[in-house]
Amino acid sequence: PIAKMSEFARLMPVVLVDPENHALVEGAPAVRRSYLDWGLFHVEQSYLVGWKRYSRLLRQRNAAIRGHADPALLQALEQPMAEAAAAVETLRNRYVASLQAALEALASELEFHVELIELAYRPSAHTAEEYLQKWAETRERDREQGFTRDGPHRGDLSIRAGDRMAAPRLSRGQMKLVALMLKLAQMVLARSAECEPVLLLDDPVSELDSYHLERLLAWLRAQPNQAWITAVERIRHTEAGLFHVEQGQIDAVV
Repeated sequence: PIAKMSEFARLMPVVLVDPENHALVEGAPAVRRSYLDWGLFHVEQSYLVGWKRYSRLLRQRNAAIRGHADPALLQALEQPMAEAAAAVETLRNRYVASLQAALEALASELEFHVELIELAYRPSAHTAEEYLQKWAETRERDREQGFTRDGPHRGDLSIRAGDRMAAPRLSRGQMKLVALMLKLAQMVLARSAECEPVLLLDDPVSELDSYHLERLLAWLRAQPNQAWITAVERIRHTEAGLFHVEQGQIDAVV
């Protein structure tokens, strides 16, 4: 079943934008890692294999640390683990650079009222050699804590607005605009990799003012992707098909 779900996700990727999307900017690093992982899964075929390999070796190292394993065993695990970690970090860095370019293009197309956003990936280390050195230096600390602290599982996406971090510099509304742009940039990159994501927009009428909603809808009309938009109020000035949903009943609105 897991393999089938993975294949389904690959064949029908979904980009979701909901009222909690601001967590992508001000939430925990795990939220941003998931965002990067989703994008790379659909853009870079080798990423999933490399991430699974690293995750398996990470679990083995954590088990060895908790079991007070001999240093020689840890060194044997760390060599292939460092190679897998470096491969993951390289792909994440490359993807974030592509995201930055897509985000800049979107900024000029959408003309949202938000500061220029700069992205950067922050890894624990960059190369396999750096990871080997770091894990050797932090081995005793990891033993005390019972897990591997440093690695791709701790990487983060830095989101800056102007000369400061976007959170907490931006208002909640501006964070939602930035998160929306990040999701749209991700959709554009997936499309460039011959992937056709379906965009799901949950109640943008309540989340965006009239200016930003009109800019978004105008941009979406020019895109080849299929988009589904939910709203409690009817969205005007669109060429989209309309459906009324009530108590599980779906009816087309003529």
